[in-house]
Amino acid sequence: MQQKNQAAYSVIGSDLTVTGQIVSKSPIQVDGQILGDIHCPALDVGDSAKIQGGIVTEDAVVYGQVKGSIQCEHLTLQNTANVEADIRYKSLTVEQGAIFEGGLTRVKDNEPVKDKAAAEAAQSGRKFKW
Repeated sequence: MQQKNQAAYSVIGSDLTVTGQIVSKSPIQVDGQILGDIHCPALDVGDSAKIQGGIVTEDAVVYGQVKGSIQCEHLTLQNTANVEADIRYKSLTVEQGAIFEGGLTRVKDNEPVKDKAAAEAAQSGRKFKW
């Protein structure tokens, strides 16, 4: 998973449940359960992962379950993904077999994907309601 010249992933293992907001300067791999918001530069959601909350990231690859919202520059929903969310994105790939229900908003290249409220919540450390 880790490549040369890339930051190491923080891993939330399959036996771990996290409740609350997660803010990280390094990429995150989730194999467990998260009940809360995630702010990070890159996110891998493993096939055993369950996330209920908001995701704000530049790049995300989803194999597992997400319920809530996603704000992402580049998003890939793999064939095992099950996503129920409102999504703001610049680039979206959905593999055959992925399940998606929700709203899609494509953001223009010259606009930020993160809305102002999500960005302020991440900086202040307070919980953001999606």
